Amino acid sequence: MTRKAENLLCEVAPATLADGKDKPACGPTCRNIVAKEEFPPLDGITTLYELFKRSASRYPNNPCLGTRKHVNRKAGPYEWFIYEETEALVLDTASAMTKVGVSAHERCSIYGGNCAQWMIATQPRACNQQSIYFVPVYDSLGENAVEYIIDHSESSILFVFKE
Repeated sequence: MTRKAENLLCEVAPATLADGKDKPACGPTCRNIVAKEEFPPLDGITTLYELFKRSASRYPNNPCLGTRKHVNRKAGPYEWFIYEETEALVLDTASAMTKVGVSAHERCSIYGGNCAQWMIATQPRACNQQSIYFVPVYDSLGENAVEYIIDHSESSILFVFKE
């Protein structure tokens, strides 16, 4: 039986209206029902890198990232990267970034739509573990916004993904 998303979420703060000056409108804050009162303990996990490493260690053969190919404007079935494969790709990406000289506290721009490769580049070791800030540059922003972000982000490296 598949559980519906609304059964997994609960509202913990209401939506707010814009004040007409500096404060924009904001939708309600929702959390997983497991974390309604407080976040569950993470057993010493303090970073996203540690969380990813623990998941990869505990569940190496479980699905981690899914992709779907589109044929004639129709999405096909999901094809999954398991945690073990994802971790290897993340380590390869991190190694490549180090090899070209990207250092901690530099910026890494990532251009393209949401995809598994986008997540691999930003995933724990590729950016988070190395304290590299990632700058998302969505392909849906338009040419002027993309140019502005790239010109002003001071990125040391740019990943470009195309489906």
